[in-house]
Amino acid sequence: MKKLFLAATAAASMLATPAMAAGNGAPSGSHYSLNIIGVGDKNHMPQNLDSGNVIFVKLWGNDTKILLSEGDFKVLDKNGTDGEASFQLPNPDADNDGTTTYSVFARALGMPGGSSTTTTCATDPIGGDIECSVISLDLTRSKGKSTFINASKFLLYVYADIDEDGTLERVPLFGDGLEDFYWDYDNRGLKLAQLRFYPCETTVPDADNPGGEQDDSHCFTN
Repeated sequence: MKKLFLAATAAASMLATPAMAAGNGAPSGSHYSLNIIGVGDKNHMPQNLDSGNVIFVKLWGNDTKILLSEGDFKVLDKNGTDGEASFQLPNPDADNDGTTTYSVFARALGMPGGSSTTTTCATDPIGGDIECSVISLDLTRSKGKSTFINASKFLLYVYADIDEDGTLERVPLFGDGLEDFYWDYDNRGLKLAQLRFYPCETTVPDADNPGGEQDDSHCFTN
């Protein structure tokens, strides 16, 4: 049975299944958008933070922890200029079979030249060690048209040797074996990282092959 996509917030509910690509590399159809905006400091943020699915981070400097919790899509703390923000999103793969209930696509926007690296991390509850995925999402704003890439394996899973036996494990967000998940966002002048969450499946690589291809053909069917 095809997995059901968890409901998003009413303001950004997903009403349609994605179909053909929209011309920018992403599926067409309803989705939830999250914009991660780089600013010089907190004084450059809007005074009114009540609306918009946005997180503000430092344009340059220290990494920002975007703390993740399970639930409908919602930004819980928009101000990451102090080093921490928080975002709520559904469990992407409750049984860890490698096929997600939703997919996330990402692209870099803004003035050319900026880049960012996002790594999914979590805590090992047994030893208290921080486990970060061996793969990271790298976004660079080049000249010309900006296109989306499927970022599901980077942002929805941790690929790490958790038990230190020399073999990688694959743990989805909020999966067994890890806790306190977060995105480590390292910004190097990127003005805007745009994430889009679509109600379609992506099959990610096995634990021993994190660099492998993803199958997101369900996101681009008629």
